[in-house]
Amino acid sequence: MDKLLNQLRYIKAGAICMFFALCGNLFKGDALNNWYTQLRLPPFTLPVIYFFAMGFIFYFICGVLLYKLFSEENNKNETVFLITLVIIMMAYYTIWDLVFFGLKSPMAGFFCLYTIHLICVLYLLQVRQIIPSYINSLSAIYWMAWLCILLADQLVDLKLLI
Repeated sequence: MDKLLNQLRYIKAGAICMFFALCGNLFKGDALNNWYTQLRLPPFTLPVIYFFAMGFIFYFICGVLLYKLFSEENNKNETVFLITLVIIMMAYYTIWDLVFFGLKSPMAGFFCLYTIHLICVLYLLQVRQIIPSYINSLSAIYWMAWLCILLADQLVDLKLLI
């Protein structure tokens, strides 16, 4: 029974992440290869192929966190709150794809990323008690580094930096 329950947790976490990843990629269309490459980009901008790798890592980490949270038996209210934050974070990442690539709006994309940053900080402040510190560290380093690069990139697009 425990093995089946464990497999269902994996499936549930994976399905949620796949849903948001697929929705986000639908909004990109050809904008990543055409429109984005025409923007004035800073020297630290990663090549386009890294967007796919970073997106995969983002959803993989979200999947691991969701699985760990689905497995949590104690403190149900806190766990539900954290699961909701992870889902909101993935939803905002998908909205960022829509407004930045779909609508081709660096300004709206900047505000989406800023919101994602705030949600990440809130999540990382709340999750300390539930998930082991190595997973927290991994997700914190990844999210903050990737979001800082994206925010700086968008500030350049908006001509507010460099």
